[in-house]
Amino acid sequence: RMINEVKREGGHITCFESYAGGLISPESDTNPWHYKISWNPRNIVLAGQGISKFYWRDSLKIIPYNKLFSRYDILEIPGYGDYEGYPNRDSTRYRSLYELESAHTVVRGTLRKRGYCDAWDVLIKLGLTDENYTVELPKDCTWKTFIDCFLPYEPGMDVQQKFVKYFQLEDAPKIVAQMEWLGLFSDEPIGQEKGTPAGLLQGLLERKWQLEPGDKDMVVMLHKMEFTNNGKDYEAQMSLAVSGEDEVITAMAKTVGLPAGIAARLILTGAIKKAGVIIPVTADIYGPILDELRDGFGIQFIHQLNEVVHD
Repeated sequence: RMINEVKREGGHITCFESYAGGLISPESDTNPWHYKISWNPRNIVLAGQGISKFYWRDSLKIIPYNKLFSRYDILEIPGYGDYEGYPNRDSTRYRSLYELESAHTVVRGTLRKRGYCDAWDVLIKLGLTDENYTVELPKDCTWKTFIDCFLPYEPGMDVQQKFVKYFQLEDAPKIVAQMEWLGLFSDEPIGQEKGTPAGLLQGLLERKWQLEPGDKDMVVMLHKMEFTNNGKDYEAQMSLAVSGEDEVITAMAKTVGLPAGIAARLILTGAIKKAGVIIPVTADIYGPILDELRDGFGIQFIHQLNEVVHD
C-alpha cells in the first residue's frame, strides 16, 4: 500500500528499507539478551549461517554470515526506542517483487533490541551456529566442557577467563554477562551426547528463552522510503508495534494468523478472485486485509511523512 500510494500520485521511489522482528514486550523483558522465542527457534539459530544480499546506492552488497551481526544499523521505532537492524538473507529479489526497479536501495532486514547483535556475533565466531558437522560428547558433558572445546589451550585459566581473552571482551562486561546467563560457563549438563553445534545451542535457547506463563511477545515493523514528486524530495516512514496477550495468544500468532484468516474468508466469499500461489502486493488483496486489521483488531501502522529541504 505504501509503495502503490506513492506511485499512484506520480512519485518516483528511490530507496526502500523494510525491517521486522518478533521480540519480547517490555513488561516481559527479563533477561540480558532482551529476547524470548515466539516463533521457529531453528530459524533464529541458523540466522548465523546464510549470507545477506541487498542493493545500496545501486551497488550490490554481500555480507558473509561471519560478518552479518557486526554490520547492523540503529533504527528508531516511534514510542518504543532504538533497535538494531541487520540485512536478512536475499533482499535483491524484492526489487522486482515490489516493482521497485527505480530504487537504488532495497533492503529487507531483521530487528533486535540493543545489545543482541554484538553478543550473537560472538556465538557465530565461537562456532556454535554451525550446522555442518556433528560432535559426539562424553556422557554428562557440561556446557563449560563443551565451550572449552572451541577455545585455545590456556593452562591456569578457567573457561570464562579463556573466553574473555580469546574474544577480547575485557571491556564488554554486558556480553560476558549474556553468555554467563545462558549457562555457557556452567556445570549444567547438556543433556545430549550427540548433535551439531547449532542443534545443541538451539536446545539450550529453547529452555532459556522460553515464554513463561503470562509473558507477552511483541512484533515490531519499520518501513522507510525515500521518493521524489513534483521536484520535491520526501522521506516516508511506517511503523508498527503489536503486543501479545499472553504466552499462547501471541503477537506473532495474531500478525501472521489474522491476515491469513481474513484472506481465507475473502477467498471463500468471492471478494478475492485471483487463484494460484500469489503474494499480497495488489490493492484488491492487501486493501481489505489491512482495513480489517485496523478496524476489527486495532492493528495499524503509524505514518510519518517529511519533505527533505536541501540547503
